[in-house]
Amino acid sequence: MYLSKQLKSDYDIIVVGAGPAGSMAAREAARRKVEVLILEKDREVGTPVRCAEGVAKKDLERILEHSVLPGWVASEISKFRLFSPNGTPVYINIDEIGYVLNRRLFDYDLALQAVGEGAQLLTHAEVYSVLHTHGKISGVKVRLAGKEEEITTPKKVKGLAKMCRELKSQGKQDEEIVQEVKKKYIESGKSEKEANSKAKSWVKHMVWDLG
Repeated sequence: MYLSKQLKSDYDIIVVGAGPAGSMAAREAARRKVEVLILEKDREVGTPVRCAEGVAKKDLERILEHSVLPGWVASEISKFRLFSPNGTPVYINIDEIGYVLNRRLFDYDLALQAVGEGAQLLTHAEVYSVLHTHGKISGVKVRLAGKEEEITTPKKVKGLAKMCRELKSQGKQDEEIVQEVKKKYIESGKSEKEANSKAKSWVKHMVWDLG
């Protein structure tokens, strides 16, 4: 079992599965300074190896926001073959570079990127059910080292978006709004340090739709 940091009882976001989609979602969330936990049921990220045939280079780099690392490429492809139901092959050439990926390294590196942004990663953690509070998902049930544990997402602080927009429409500056949001988080039980971090992140990524 691998754990990148000390495990807590609750997180802002819990991502189940450290595949490419899960790791990239965790990375983007962690960039916004929220607490993210990735739970991966296998002992190592990237194993067992998954399929990754026919990935277009330009599309992959657009999603990744950087160039493809050499170790990720098992081979380049310039054409592929399809088989019809009666067994007749159809050969298709492509005008751009495609890749067959080394999924073990690819998945592992994406998970490390998420950890580098601040997400926590826990392997050999099997999520077998979800928790519900008032009809909404509020966490997961997970098997860790033979034990069953519950990890939750904290209660939302209601009315933050409405309050922020009202303060903004009144001409308040961002720092003043941060202080008001911080008060709400402290009232919800957050520590001074945690409330300050969450308030700054909330205001920074707030969509100011005042129309």
